[in-house]
Amino acid sequence: MHAHVFDSTRDFLASRQVEQTGCLLLHTTLPGMDCPQLREGLRGMNATLPTIVITSPAAVGQPQNLSQHGIVACLASPVEWDTLREAISSALQRGGKAG
Repeated sequence: MHAHVFDSTRDFLASRQVEQTGCLLLHTTLPGMDCPQLREGLRGMNATLPTIVITSPAAVGQPQNLSQHGIVACLASPVEWDTLREAISSALQRGGKAG
């Protein structure tokens, strides 16, 4: 696996990495825009990327339409490595589509 880190969601959307990305790993405190706004930006690029969101423990239980936004896992921070690895593996199996 290869990972690329971006300073903001806007930097990611402006990069050429969108087309080469197998899954997204996001924190809920994204600089620039929130997760639904990022998903809209990706949808505008015809990119469907499985997404893993890391959030505060209190936010994990909040009702959300996760799958509607392409979110395959919502994990409480701090995340155990094995849990994160399983979520990434699951997201990569679902595959993404860009372009």
